[in-house]
Amino acid sequence: MKQCQMIESQHELVCSNNHQDQSIILVDLDEGIKKNERLKCPSCLISIRGKINGISYQEAITKIQELKDQLFHEKTIYINCKLDQIKFFQDHLENTKSLVIQKFEQILNHLELQKKTLLELNQKSSYYSLLEEIDKINISNSYLFQIEKKEFIVQVRELIHTFQKKTHQNVEFLKNLLNDEKAQIMIDNIISQNEEDNLDTQEGSNQSLISENKLLYTSSNSQSLMTQNTNEQQERLASKLSSSSVIAKEEINEKSETINYKLISQTQQKEICTGIAINRDGSLIAASCNNDIKIWKFKDGILIDQKILLKGHESVVFCIIFSKKIDFFVSGGMDNSIRCWIDRNKKSWFSSHSWEGSKAFTQHSNSILCLLLNEKEDELLSSSSDHSIKIWNVKSGDNIIEYKYSLNKHTNQVFQISLNSTDTEMVSCSEDRCIIIWSKNGNNQWEFKYIINQDVDEYGLRINYCSDDTIIWCQNSKPIAQVFRLENGIFQHKPDLSIKLKPFVDSEFGSDYCFFPSKYNSTTQTLILKQNKYIYRIKKSKNDSFYIDGDVIVNNAASCYGTIQDDQKYIVIWNKESSQMQVYKANYE
Repeated sequence: MKQCQMIESQHELVCSNNHQDQSIILVDLDEGIKKNERLKCPSCLISIRGKINGISYQEAITKIQELKDQLFHEKTIYINCKLDQIKFFQDHLENTKSLVIQKFEQILNHLELQKKTLLELNQKSSYYSLLEEIDKINISNSYLFQIEKKEFIVQVRELIHTFQKKTHQNVEFLKNLLNDEKAQIMIDNIISQNEEDNLDTQEGSNQSLISENKLLYTSSNSQSLMTQNTNEQQERLASKLSSSSVIAKEEINEKSETINYKLISQTQQKEICTGIAINRDGSLIAASCNNDIKIWKFKDGILIDQKILLKGHESVVFCIIFSKKIDFFVSGGMDNSIRCWIDRNKKSWFSSHSWEGSKAFTQHSNSILCLLLNEKEDELLSSSSDHSIKIWNVKSGDNIIEYKYSLNKHTNQVFQISLNSTDTEMVSCSEDRCIIIWSKNGNNQWEFKYIINQDVDEYGLRINYCSDDTIIWCQNSKPIAQVFRLENGIFQHKPDLSIKLKPFVDSEFGSDYCFFPSKYNSTTQTLILKQNKYIYRIKKSKNDSFYIDGDVIVNNAASCYGTIQDDQKYIVIWNKESSQMQVYKANYE
């Protein structure tokens, strides 16, 4: 504890009789005298007759010093709490300022793009093709003039409508940002507390200078005397404010175990394994080996090579998905085809003669990047580098799938798709920087619903439903996972809930790809998410925010692929740098 300093030095003090060059040795405690009248030196004591009502100078100094030190300590706590309030408010305003500037830049850039597009449209109309126009030679110019004028106006209106819609959304975001309810709540709480604060300074009292129910914020390092009412006030405010995008574990009062993943086994595997999957009971792993699929026995986190290699694909296999009901899985890859595999021998997974592969089902015109089975396992969804999502009927008993139709809203490769808990809604992310929501119509057919409005001009490799009202999407070039919440039937971007991940150096950027799909467990409310060379366990807190739980798995490089068991007990990774299959097991601490 820092000590208070006395202003005067002992040799500067003069006794009540003004004796020079005499040290003060006693303090008179009689009433009716003040200040230096109480100070006595040896010469003063000689002239005093009778009993002296006093204490030694050193005792007086000690008593006063203890009081002042205690007061200073309590005042420091009190001031630090006030400083924390101001800092909290200041940080919020700085963040708001940054968002406002960013949003203004987006609006201005958007308007510039609108101007450029309109000019290009007009410039385009200054050219014509004789071959296209010659067939209209018999139509009167006045008629053609009116028709083409109307078409041009419609084209311009549609273009402006599209731009205005985006601009309107950005302006509305700005309005909500500037009409900052959080800031008003903070100000109101600071004012109300300032009016109610009470310092207990009664003589002889050793009570805290900070009275009950008054302090709103405290530093985590402060040893303040907070009462139960103060904690209740903090909780009420916390329910109104999202105070942090990533909530540190120590700040969350939850009686839950932390899980850390430990490396428990490594198996040499030279061939590239971009697609890996664990079967329904965790007894088997299927992993791509370039064009083939290798079957491993999986027991207690150990991979046992069964010398089973399934052949059929003509190029690298990118993705594999197992049935959760029968001994059946589906694979897709760079040969643009999907194949089905079934174990006809119900007694064992491991007979090399029991596996039966289907023919190639080819509807995609480019690589298959992601495969999903719905809960009933009567429908397969596949996304591809050909910009499409294909829908298939599944007849697992016959080891076949049947093409139904295609979803073609994306304009670049579709990295990952995710279904909600009822299989009535789907989200997809693509290199076209669009996140699209799809839904089932009255005929049980998938159809385009809307593009999520996001504040980040970026594409991501991984996306997941984390409950039906929350989507988490991981940016590609920034170490951030963005959160979207369902509000009034539309998913809204929530930058204040974004999850900050580990930064990565420029040399690591660009080597990550989508062949390690993230997976959400609704029971534990946790998402296993890979970004770059890091694998995170992201957990939902009691106040519906998200935080990184446990240690982060750090790989040698971003070029690693893997899978996550449904219950998240095991994570299996193929590490390109070491050419090894690595198994991590969840340890509860």
